[in-house]
Amino acid sequence: MLRRALLPAALFVGIAATSSGSLQAQGTAPPAVVVAQDASFAERLAAQEIRRYMYVTTGELVPIAEALPAEGGIVVGCKCRPAVKRLLT
Repeated sequence: MLRRALLPAALFVGIAATSSGSLQAQGTAPPAVVVAQDASFAERLAAQEIRRYMYVTTGELVPIAEALPAEGGIVVGCKCRPAVKRLLT
């Protein structure tokens, strides 16, 4: 039930491409998972789940940030958020 409520509430923009090996070993900083400071429970939960999945697949714990770093990241948020709107246009 929670997944059905979570999927419409969150929009995932961006994909971290990690083929093989450690990101740090490849000389690449791990991307941040970005969520708004005033994010809803569903948005924060989605960000934590993406972080967990990335840890399981790569073995690296990526940070959760409130601002998009210069090197990019994975933005989690509702379509109504200004940052997500800018990325979609």
